Amino acid sequence: MALQFILGPSGAGKSEYIYEDIIRRTMQDERENVIVLVPEQYSLEIQRKLVQKHPRGGSFQIDVIGFNRLAYRIFDELHIKPKKVLEDFGKSMLLRKAAQEHKEELSLYAGSLDKAGFIDEAKSLMSEIYQYDIPRERLREALQKLDDSEEARVLARKLQDMLVIFDAFEEKKGQSFIVAEQMLELLTAAAEQSELIAGSEIVLDGFTGFTPIQLNLISVLLRRAKKVTIVLTIDAATYEKKHVAEHELFALTKQTIEHLLLTAEQAHVVVEPALFLGKDGCKRWSKGHPLAHLEQNLFRYPYRVGKDEEQAITITAYDTPAQELTGVAEQIRTLVMEQGYRYRDIAIVSGNLEETAEFAKRILPQYEIPYFIDMTMPVKNHPCVDALTHVLRIVDENFSYDSVFAFLKSGVVKSLEQSEIEMLENYVLARGRKGIRSWSQPFLNGEDDTVDELRQVVMEILQPFYKAVSGGKKKISVFVEAIYALMETLSMETQFEDAGLYEKVRQIFDKMVEIMPEDTVNVQEFEELFAVGMKDVTLGMVPPTLDMLVVGDITRTRLGDIRALFIVGVNDGVIPKRAGRSQIINDREKERLGAFGIHMAPTERVNSYTEQFYLYQNMTKPKDCLHLSYVCMSATNETMRPSYILDRIRRIFPDKKELQGQRMENRIVTDKSGLEVLIIGIRELLEGNHSHEKETLQLYKLYLKHGDARTLERMKQAMQYQNLPEKLAEQVTQLIQLQDMAMSVSKLEQYASCAYAFFLRYILRLEERQIHGIDNRNVGMILHGAMEQMFCYVRDQKDNAWETLSEQERDAKTEEFVNENFAKEYAGQELDAGQYEVLRKSLIRIGKRTVQKLQAMMDASYKPRYFEYAFRKKLQVGDEQLSLVGVVDRGDLYVNEAEQTISLRVIDYKSGAHEFDLGDLYEGLELQLAIYTDVMRELVDQEWNKNRAETERYKIVTDSMYYYHMQDPYVQAENETEAEEAREKQLIYKGLARDDAEEFDTVLAYAEYKASALATQMKSGVIDKNPMRESNKTACDYCAYKDVCRFDEKYGNNRYHHTKHSAKEKEQLLEEMHSVCHGQKNRNR
Repeated sequence: MALQFILGPSGAGKSEYIYEDIIRRTMQDERENVIVLVPEQYSLEIQRKLVQKHPRGGSFQIDVIGFNRLAYRIFDELHIKPKKVLEDFGKSMLLRKAAQEHKEELSLYAGSLDKAGFIDEAKSLMSEIYQYDIPRERLREALQKLDDSEEARVLARKLQDMLVIFDAFEEKKGQSFIVAEQMLELLTAAAEQSELIAGSEIVLDGFTGFTPIQLNLISVLLRRAKKVTIVLTIDAATYEKKHVAEHELFALTKQTIEHLLLTAEQAHVVVEPALFLGKDGCKRWSKGHPLAHLEQNLFRYPYRVGKDEEQAITITAYDTPAQELTGVAEQIRTLVMEQGYRYRDIAIVSGNLEETAEFAKRILPQYEIPYFIDMTMPVKNHPCVDALTHVLRIVDENFSYDSVFAFLKSGVVKSLEQSEIEMLENYVLARGRKGIRSWSQPFLNGEDDTVDELRQVVMEILQPFYKAVSGGKKKISVFVEAIYALMETLSMETQFEDAGLYEKVRQIFDKMVEIMPEDTVNVQEFEELFAVGMKDVTLGMVPPTLDMLVVGDITRTRLGDIRALFIVGVNDGVIPKRAGRSQIINDREKERLGAFGIHMAPTERVNSYTEQFYLYQNMTKPKDCLHLSYVCMSATNETMRPSYILDRIRRIFPDKKELQGQRMENRIVTDKSGLEVLIIGIRELLEGNHSHEKETLQLYKLYLKHGDARTLERMKQAMQYQNLPEKLAEQVTQLIQLQDMAMSVSKLEQYASCAYAFFLRYILRLEERQIHGIDNRNVGMILHGAMEQMFCYVRDQKDNAWETLSEQERDAKTEEFVNENFAKEYAGQELDAGQYEVLRKSLIRIGKRTVQKLQAMMDASYKPRYFEYAFRKKLQVGDEQLSLVGVVDRGDLYVNEAEQTISLRVIDYKSGAHEFDLGDLYEGLELQLAIYTDVMRELVDQEWNKNRAETERYKIVTDSMYYYHMQDPYVQAENETEAEEAREKQLIYKGLARDDAEEFDTVLAYAEYKASALATQMKSGVIDKNPMRESNKTACDYCAYKDVCRFDEKYGNNRYHHTKHSAKEKEQLLEEMHSVCHGQKNRNR
């Protein structure tokens, strides 16, 4: 019964000493038993090390285990059957269920239960309370002592809510389960009777500190075991200090030693003199080695400067994480191939292992480097797990389109081909089929039964599950039985591929039944429980071979004896990590609770100092060399700054120079990596960069001679790839007979907006997927039809006397006409009861507002004459004629008999916001209003001047052309009067008036010229990918053909065509329009 410390700085040989001592003593005395306690993730490495060191290749007298394994070893010895342990996913599910059931009792967090991360934070707090041995009664006592300040009141509400949740959790957990943190409590009690402990010496190695609950166990070990030896890292100066500030490097170790000494004193155990190693120099390095100097000065104040003539420590800057991992891989290959290293002698550590792992998986295989990523892999996007989630959504959302086809597209229904799923999907979208009732009825498609046969296949799978779990709350066991039946139907066991994942998924469902046997839930609650359980499921990995590179986390990974270490991503906020994780009990609140004797996990400030200690341990781990690197830009193209750690190292080694990546020739180490270099070199040449021209050409010839010529050819084609369509061949353009085409003005505008989109839509006739529902075209048709009927009614029934139309009659007729057009638009379609009622009422409101405003804008001179006038206008294109077709919404006339003139005003209704823009007209994007106006001028001229003598003819004057946005805008105002004023400002005509006769006539003439020019381009086979860009919007934004076109400015050599809009350009545009239209007949006669 004694305690001894083995102390020393990193590299002093502490572990080496104790392991050699253990081997020596166990070989001398076969009755000597030693239990080596290490962190769980470190046990495999220490076992391997002891086996390699032991002359006999191992010993039954030495046991290397973690606390959990020790617990089960003692339970077996004492024939104790412990309660079942709740894994993380079981704990999360039970916490969520407990919180939901007591939601009404929560004063602060009732609205947070469904927020992402809340259950995780509650679980973290509960674990902290267990680990730091804080009884809930102590928290209740602290509640009574809190003062009446605002901060204290918030803390009180937090504690009250957490106590409600934790009490409910304990009640649901009952006597059948324990959480993992309670295992140490059971071990502490059992260790008192254990002969295994009494007959063994205990060695603790690899720990940086101990929680209170671990100290309770150590207290028992001190009293029961022959001897307890604890290995800790600290330098002599700090060890000899009486007071150590929390920011000092070894503050955590010093605090741990003090806690252990107090524990020994309370246990009345002898403390043997500490064995301090490394006072005369660390065993890991020779005297004067740069890493030895780094160990003595890193994070120390004051520090001594040194020199690194051997370049044992390097600092390298890279542009991106991909370049960084590539550079590291090249160096590793060099170490192995040229300097005799083994892969197990090298390690990579990162502050952001999840990101580094993704690059490592892609880059290391190119360099034929065997590697092991030391992390538990979360289960993401597994098709079977996704399918189980979606099938629950199908029930919850009553066979919604999204849920059904997310399930089918997961790929678990092997009886359906992908093409069959797409056929079924197209049918469902076009017909709007949704809901169990709809899916239970035949899918009729004329005489073709194929779609209905596919429906039957789906329903044979889903209907039994739906019947079993739909219809309100049911026992969890009912859901699990239905899930298992579905999994068996789909043969999911064979589809999981990873048997371990299949078992983990089943464990989630089994645990639900086990911990909540009598609980009832609805399908949404069951889905949430499953999601919570899956969130905590990870797949651990064991290194497949001994000789492989370890890629690990800078704080979690415990490295063995390595010669070279690469620390990547040494950037600000990554190493060390930036504090900022949200916690239920924040640092200030922890300090307040500390005043009541409740000591919780360290604050973020203390953790930042502790991370320096982890950095120190890692940076002093390699025997030969340490390579540090940072990136200038993150994987998401954000600017990154180097970490302050690098400045610390530069101060210690003032002569150290920063390196910039790797030279090109150093990267050609394997066939695959050589191809990557060749690709980069060819791309540089294509971009006009000849800095590596010689090396690239030599490498190309080498691969051409010894490699795969077909691969090189495909690579060359890819590098020269341009996403540019060729001009249509003459034989194809001859098939485009303009005289047989009735072309609307909007089609010409589509061609001007993007010729390739026009080609796909109107020449190849690629159709968009039909989707049941309402779009802007439906709304426009309904409102246009209602406006036509309303104006015709006033013209025919009221003799165009709008002033005789009462408000009541106007609104009644508007509602009647909107309803008629609404019914006409959706005639013969399957509509759910009331599905479009809100839209119908909205259109009635807009219709009434529009007619009211148009009536108010009537004047005594102009009378509406033409409504929804359908025209066909011949347009000369070379030796052919193109028929332009369209419908003019409204034409108003002012007939002045005295002056023998007729003034024309053209109005085009729009269901969306629209304004006339001269730049758009110039580009051909705004032809409609001008061409409609010209058409109406010709119509009026023909109708009013036909068969008239020259002296009696009316002069037709195109006075104005306008758009009117049919809307009933929502506005912000203090009262109804202000609201009406705000609406009046928006409900106006927008277009062009004859303020400048020459400008107006130029616009009309140019519109016809541009239409003819576009048709000429069309006929000549020009189908360029030339989408227009207007400030912050483009023709591609809502294009239905994106997946076909694949417009790409970066790689496809595609470019947008920018429209002209500035006031300065307006005058230039008018001059250009006038020049191209010069000589044409003046439109105002």
